Amino acid sequence: MSEVSKESLTEIQNRVKKLQGTRDEIIGTFKVQESKRDEAYAKLRELGIESPEKMSSKELQTLAEQKRTELAEKIAALNEQLAQGEKLIQQYQELQRDT
Repeated sequence: MSEVSKESLTEIQNRVKKLQGTRDEIIGTFKVQESKRDEAYAKLRELGIESPEKMSSKELQTLAEQKRTELAEKIAALNEQLAQGEKLIQQYQELQRDT
């Protein structure tokens, strides 16, 4: 009977070790996610958003969509300005060839 007890004890110890490993993995993942969240909040504060941690996930998603829209508009404006600049350079080069 002592062998059964030793086998049961060993099995229980192995299960506990496995659970401890899983717990440590979960804690590690949580800390990484918490760190990413804190970085995101810091970036939002840099953008002038006060107390982003008090915002709901829906509010944060709406804000993210607004920022994506603003960024897309800025990129479109920059692309337009670049195209105008390229056109001016081409015109300048053509004028230089003509003279």
